[in-house]
Amino acid sequence: MLNRPERWFKGWIQTWFVHMRNPVRLAREVRFASFCMAQILFAGMVMSALMHPFLILSALVLTVQVSGGIPLRIWQWGLLAFDSTTVVLGYASFMVLGRMTLNERESRGFWKVCMMTPVYWLMLSLAAWCSVYELWKRPHHWHKTPHREARRR
Repeated sequence: MLNRPERWFKGWIQTWFVHMRNPVRLAREVRFASFCMAQILFAGMVMSALMHPFLILSALVLTVQVSGGIPLRIWQWGLLAFDSTTVVLGYASFMVLGRMTLNERESRGFWKVCMMTPVYWLMLSLAAWCSVYELWKRPHHWHKTPHREARRR
């Protein structure tokens, strides 16, 4: 049985905490540039997963306001532009990277993946929020992957 996504996400965050026990030593071991890049990628992944529903919600609310004839203030136009750009570029980069890994035969049904990208990201966000909650409630618990016992010959 596969682990639930929030267990994977929580394990990923816990692994980062373990590596960050001694950040100076880690930066020396992996080179400072690699260390900085890993911090940026980690923060970007976690924040994008956590903030995704809020970006979608605020973009929807502002779009409904505009379509309803309610004028937006300048900061609201900026927020709508930021939300829309972030979501569109995030989905596009996700789909481009996914498409690049497929051969011709595998890419025939790729349009289905593209259609399900918003659902995937909302599920990823749910898993991230469940992970944060579980880290808060049970910070020292580590879910293990269940394995079947090996067959004896």
